Formats: sequence, C-alpha cells, structure tokens
Amino acid sequence: KACMDTDAINAKGLAPAEPLLKEIDAVQGRQDFPALIGKLQRIGVNVFFGYGEQQDFKDASKQIAVVIQGGLGLPEKDYYLRTGPKDVTIREQYVAHVAKMLELAGSSPEQAAKDAKNILAFETDLAKASMGVVDLREPEKTYHLQTMETFEATIPGVDFGAFQDAMHSPRVTEINNATPDFLPAMIKASHAADMETLKAYMRYQLLTASAARLPH
Repeated sequence: KACMDTDAINAKGLAPAEPLLKEIDAVQGRQDFPALIGKLQRIGVNVFFGYGEQQDFKDASKQIAVVIQGGLGLPEKDYYLRTGPKDVTIREQYVAHVAKMLELAGSSPEQAAKDAKNILAFETDLAKASMGVVDLREPEKTYHLQTMETFEATIPGVDFGAFQDAMHSPRVTEINNATPDFLPAMIKASHAADMETLKAYMRYQLLTASAARLPH
C-alpha cells in the first residue's frame, strides 16, 4: 500500500534520500570514502566495487567473503569500450540520462552535463580495469583466496575495516579477491578523478538505485 501511494511519495520529494545525498556532499577527502561506500553498498548502491559472500569454490561447506569489480552504470565493460556506431549512441544516451538524473536532484543543467561526461570517463577507467564477462564465468580466474593482511597490502592507505563496519560485515580473516587487478586500478582512477566528479558519481548511483521509490 505504501509503495502505491504515489501522492505521498511525490509529496516527500527527495527527502528519503537527502541524508545520504548530504553526506556525499559533505565528504572532505578520500579518507572518508570507505565508510561512506559501506553505507551506500549496504542499501544496494553499486559504487566503486562489489563486496559480499559466496560459496568457497574449493570447500562447499564454507561461505566466504568476496571482493570483486563493480561500480559501472552500464551493464558490463564492453559497453564502454566497443567502438561501433550503436555503442557510441548508447554512451551518448547514457550521458544524457545521467545528466537528467542529476538535474532532477537539483544540479543546474550545465553542471549536470559536465558531471555526466566526467562520470562516463571515470566509469570507462573502471571498465578498462575490469574482467570481461567470459573470463568472469571461469571459476579458476575468480578464485584468489587471501588472508586479510595479504589483501589489504594490495590497497595501501585504504581503511577496509571502516568499510566492513559500515556494511555491518564481520571482520573476516580471509577473503576471495576475485578480480585482484581491479581494486588497485580503481584506487588509481579515483585519485586521478577530481572530488566533484566522485561526488557526482556517488549521487548518481544513489539516485539510480532508489529511483523506483522516488517521486516523478
């Protein structure tokens, strides 16, 4: 009944998303990202990478933690990298869509258009670092069980514990680093992008994840 009460939904506007939108806007530096990413991922927002649990491919009695590539707005990496006319059109339409979403959430048309182009560029960097869908189907290529000490050594300067706490995840002792080349490349791309682009990226991902429950 609440989901069908469109009058109440429209009357609330963006109020349900405002606390997280304000938290994104208030970010001062990249040291704030792990906890914020955890908060966003906890409610299903696809930002930067993926984290969860899976069956251990080599021990069916165990469920283990897994970290994996993620953070794309288009379905998979080839949407960003193919060069045919249809693919160029899809990317142009995606940029227009992202800009419209940001504009609906309060950005000026000019700022929304600029942010959308920068978001595509950032996501393209993530796509370049991502495995293809065929490789992802090969269990041997996505099984790299590591101790947390080994895993955290691949992401120096990142407080992964703060991310786990924000996710309400246990502090695990080992993890399947399913796509080990991705996180270092993602961190490099995040440092290359300016803060306004990263904030706009998180705003868009939050909006698109919750759009079905937001007003017209």
